[in-house]
Amino acid sequence: MLDLPEELLLAILSCMDVQSLARMCQTNRRIRRAACSAAIWRPLVLSLGRSAAEVDAARAACPPLNKGWRAVYRELSHRAATSVVWRSTKAAEAARRKYSDATAEVREESARFERFLGAHSRMLRAQQGGELELLRELRGLMTEAVSRQKEVEADYRRAEAELLRARRERDRFARPFQA
Repeated sequence: MLDLPEELLLAILSCMDVQSLARMCQTNRRIRRAACSAAIWRPLVLSLGRSAAEVDAARAACPPLNKGWRAVYRELSHRAATSVVWRSTKAAEAARRKYSDATAEVREESARFERFLGAHSRMLRAQQGGELELLRELRGLMTEAVSRQKEVEADYRRAEAELLRARRERDRFARPFQA
């Protein structure tokens, strides 16, 4: 591969994915120069579908001595991954708040139902009447409240899992460029 002409080497490298290119940059100086060239990374940056303003902002955010297309690609990937993590964090926070609100609501409803059931059971013992159906209905309402809490808890768990997935994805984007 070291004996190939520059054009052929660029053609081979242009067919590689980002992680393979990052690994090729670690082999030797000639391949690193070719793998880090604008001819390879510019099409990758343009394939991300970002606006010219976003590309310019990413280029401005790159370190002063590293304004190449590879650095721009890394910056854009980092921004995208950070955005996903930020959105997932916000969703997880919202789910956490919703879960804690639902838990508090269920606790309040449970306490209220228990007080009501206690008072009615004492009354029923005294009356031995037909209000047994009311007690069953109240127990059913309590069961519904608990099931709502479980649904909200499941939503919360899904949001937390999505946040973890987003963080792993962000770390995966950063890994090829850490060399």
